[in-house]
Amino acid sequence: MTEGKKEFYIKAEEALKSRGYDYYDGDRDIPGKGRQHANKPDYVAVKDNIIIVGEIKSPAEGPKSASWRQIQNSDSPEFQQVRIEVAKKEKAKILLPEIGGHVIIIRGQIPNYARMIGINFNLPVPILDNSKLMLGYTLPVSESANVEQALSNCQIDAYEKITDKNGSVTYIFDYQDTNQRPATSADAASAMPAYYCILKNYKGLFKKKFDNNAHLLFFPVPDEKYIYLIIRSVLLDQEDSYVCKLLLEMESDLLQPLLNGEKEKFGKRFLVVEVLPCQTSSTSDGYDLHISKKGHYIKSDISLERLADVEPHYIMQGKFNLETADRIL
Repeated sequence: MTEGKKEFYIKAEEALKSRGYDYYDGDRDIPGKGRQHANKPDYVAVKDNIIIVGEIKSPAEGPKSASWRQIQNSDSPEFQQVRIEVAKKEKAKILLPEIGGHVIIIRGQIPNYARMIGINFNLPVPILDNSKLMLGYTLPVSESANVEQALSNCQIDAYEKITDKNGSVTYIFDYQDTNQRPATSADAASAMPAYYCILKNYKGLFKKKFDNNAHLLFFPVPDEKYIYLIIRSVLLDQEDSYVCKLLLEMESDLLQPLLNGEKEKFGKRFLVVEVLPCQTSSTSDGYDLHISKKGHYIKSDISLERLADVEPHYIMQGKFNLETADRIL
């Protein structure tokens, strides 16, 4: 049975209190005001000079929900724009819905609450000259990878990550970081995401034991296509160089069905580890990939050079932090 909102909200409160935050429940402690008095945050948390305006999503509220993409009367123009642009990117198959939903909350819903301070609700504590307004997003720990990818896509670094044994995780980030220019359809055309995935391999007849990870890459290339690569080996005589085999070249609108198919086929063995915005240009013998926001695993721009005598293979150069453990999300 999916855990209900009331039970999960209690967990969110416990986790923040365990880190020394004073917790104010949105319904219990923060009266609404004005015509849109119900449009207020799920909580406000305070510690020292930090004031957090936060949203909670329980296990019953998934990021693929159609309601997250529907414009509401209470939406600010900025919030509406975020919903529209995310929906466009998802329709164009360049943003996964499980990530796009979190982008809507991170760039749209929670900043919208911050804009409504003093209009729809008052903070339970005064804002002083040294106060720092932060935003909080609390949800099941099972959504951690998707939220971290959404934060990366938004070019937002988490100020603090609070995990608790009760199954909740809270990301705290700076309100000012969400005030960047909303993504546009022009951005969608020029920048498409690069994906780093792993396929976990196990050995043993009766008791399966972790063996290794296969490292899989989905890179955008010109003409609205993607290439699907697997890292075969590391070149010891060249720093940050790898031999990759081309598994498939496809139209970009086939990427999402392929990712879904790999997840269905391999189950929890197949993981999307990192998704980063990427711009690709052709070279005489391959591609150059510019990663505008470096990640934890993909740490630099990437070049791909075709091996003319070993088709279909590429020499890939770039700094990677490859996941070698039996990672569980």
